[in-house]
Amino acid sequence: MSIQTIFVTEFRRELGSGRTKPCVFSCSDANGNDVGEMVVKLRGGMETPALGSFAEYTCSLLARYLGIACAEPFLVDIDAALSHAIPQTDTAERVRKSIGLNFATTYLRHGLSEWIPTAKLTAQERPQALNIFAFDAFIQNIDRHTGKPNLLVKNDALTVIDHELAFSFALALFPRKKIWRVQHDDWLRKHIFFRHLQHSSPDWNALNKKFQQMHTESIAEKIITSVPSAWSDTHTDKVLPHLQAMLTHTDEFFHDLNILLL
Repeated sequence: MSIQTIFVTEFRRELGSGRTKPCVFSCSDANGNDVGEMVVKLRGGMETPALGSFAEYTCSLLARYLGIACAEPFLVDIDAALSHAIPQTDTAERVRKSIGLNFATTYLRHGLSEWIPTAKLTAQERPQALNIFAFDAFIQNIDRHTGKPNLLVKNDALTVIDHELAFSFALALFPRKKIWRVQHDDWLRKHIFFRHLQHSSPDWNALNKKFQQMHTESIAEKIITSVPSAWSDTHTDKVLPHLQAMLTHTDEFFHDLNILLL
């Protein structure tokens, strides 16, 4: 289980939104075939480049396995020569600090809009929102809240983006025990879907089965093994045990989510 590596051919523009200001590049595959425009999360623009890239890579594959819609992920190789062809700006400096592999996704443009926190969930969106809420609790993603949705929508289909701040526990000096006990996690009450799902009794059976299958098939191990070594060396020892512990306590995890949503 891995992500295709492609190559930058031309700088297009900087995206104005986002803390790290990702950039759009035209890219080609290893045979020189054009593969379109990609949104690249430049390592040189991240506060924690290795962990941020690691989280983006890992979470995109976890989401796809769980059936949660996200942009198709890629590894994008930025060549030193191309980086120096960009006029001298703050953006150019971030690109030069990002020579080598970076995480990227296909540039989603056609008809998608950012989710509006005050919008009501449709009947079609509700099961997707449940899965996204549980997914963010699973990966400890603190960065999908009313101030920053990191969520796109089109025709009642929800697409998650931006997982750079997932696995925030990896930076903690004293990680807590029983990480699957999430009922007292205040950050989840700030999640973009919390108020939409509160006072409900969700049916987690389908998602729980996917989690159990993920555990049986060692999916988390396979994904993390495929992460570029430059990003994984300092984080695998914390993230993999977290995911394994969550996957061996899924019944307790979903029980706690139900209590949280009461």
